[in-house]
Amino acid sequence: MGCVLYECLTGKVPIVADSSIALIAKVLEETPIAPRVVNGEVPEALNALVMSCLAKAADERPRTALELHHRLAAIG
Repeated sequence: MGCVLYECLTGKVPIVADSSIALIAKVLEETPIAPRVVNGEVPEALNALVMSCLAKAADERPRTALELHHRLAAIG
């Protein structure tokens, strides 16, 4: 969901690579540029939520779709 939100907000995918293997390596090693850096109109709260959805550590991401729903509702 974080990738979909990121692309909706920026018009770009969070990580780009030349091959599937390179993409997997980048996903494991790199943190995407924050949506707010790409699109300055993204509210900070939404930026933080998207970045938490893209977090490497599972405990930093929303645990359920319902939690994500509640966090999105609190922003808008």
